[in-house]
Amino acid sequence: MKDKFYLLFLLVCFQLSVLAQKHKTVEPLYQFMQANADSTLVLEFTSSWFHFPEHYLLSKKGDTISCYTYKAPENIYSYGPTPAKISSAMYKFTMKILSVPLDVNQYFSSYTKNLEERKSFWNQLSILQPWALKDDSVEGEGCPAIPHTERIPPVVYDAGGVKITLITKKEIKTIDFYGPQFYEENCPGRPARIAINKMAKLFDDHFKIKSVYK
Repeated sequence: MKDKFYLLFLLVCFQLSVLAQKHKTVEPLYQFMQANADSTLVLEFTSSWFHFPEHYLLSKKGDTISCYTYKAPENIYSYGPTPAKISSAMYKFTMKILSVPLDVNQYFSSYTKNLEERKSFWNQLSILQPWALKDDSVEGEGCPAIPHTERIPPVVYDAGGVKITLITKKEIKTIDFYGPQFYEENCPGRPARIAINKMAKLFDDHFKIKSVYK
């Protein structure tokens, strides 16, 4: 019975993912941040495996620098010992994040850090010039071909990625990198890939995400 439930769960998640890809629109949360802040960066660690949405935001309006998260409060697999009805209610709340729009709702919250930490975070990211980065859609995914040899460049098929949505009053732009850590280790030197790895590490350190960048 548990196996059947798990298969059904994966099927529903896959269908939701496919549906989302077919109907790509500007997320309501991005539109909200565009209307109410001067500049915002939204980071996601992407994966070829199913995972619950997690978005980490750094935003600036005038002299005010703010941080936000958009994620479920608990992963359904990390509950401690609880009565069946309580764990069922928690499960339903967690699962709801898959069906609601990405917006200012119960999954969106302010992330508190002191002013100096937020300023430092903003300044360190700004030095990396995220708005000027050329991602995989421009420079290509993976390692370049090795000239004058039959050697196959290193490749990975199950790596995670880093996606950052850049929001200003004028535009909403997304830069997307697949396996940037792996490819920087195996064919180093691409400036944008180096920068996105540094940016991911900054987000990881600031929000205590506990990703592969620790």
